[in-house]
Amino acid sequence: MKLIVGLGNPGDRYQETRHNAGRRLVESIARQYKLSFSKKKKLQASLVSFEWDGVPVVLAYPETFMNLSGEPVRNLADFFGIAFRKDLLVVTDDYALPFGTLRLRSRGSDGGHKGLRSIHQALQSLDFPRLRLGIGKEGVPDESTEELLEDYVLSPFASSEKREMESFWQRGVEACRLWAVSTVEQAMNVVNVGQTKG
Repeated sequence: MKLIVGLGNPGDRYQETRHNAGRRLVESIARQYKLSFSKKKKLQASLVSFEWDGVPVVLAYPETFMNLSGEPVRNLADFFGIAFRKDLLVVTDDYALPFGTLRLRSRGSDGGHKGLRSIHQALQSLDFPRLRLGIGKEGVPDESTEELLEDYVLSPFASSEKREMESFWQRGVEACRLWAVSTVEQAMNVVNVGQTKG
């Protein structure tokens, strides 16, 4: 079984923001396959199960705020018996990557991302695959200006970006599918080709 978790913040206020890109991609997969999420209070997450090209997959997103993502991810991994080094994919936004860029990795640091940091702490490991969705643009504030950065990631996408969102989501959906049905190395060789380095 594979577990794909999209990170974001709960509530209408945050739904359309850049920081919710991970959650929105997981929701896009569900829409494409006409799936409905169910909220599981004990797991602190909403989830739905289906088969993707014959592979059992759980799609989920935490019902906590971003910086508390670790506990629900740990709950989900424990509940479904997920070997997180190979069967967990965390989907998250990344302001350091240009908008529309996808970057699949088998492991890595949090890069200043509070959701990933919380998951690293909860799993006590950096060794789990993550799909980073580029939300950045030229002139995006760096880590030294945390207040400006927070304002940026909690802002909605620009009109010009919204016109490209459907293509962005579709490429993200395919990246998740490739990860689920093949090895992470095989998926990386396809997803990361031609992408801007991040």
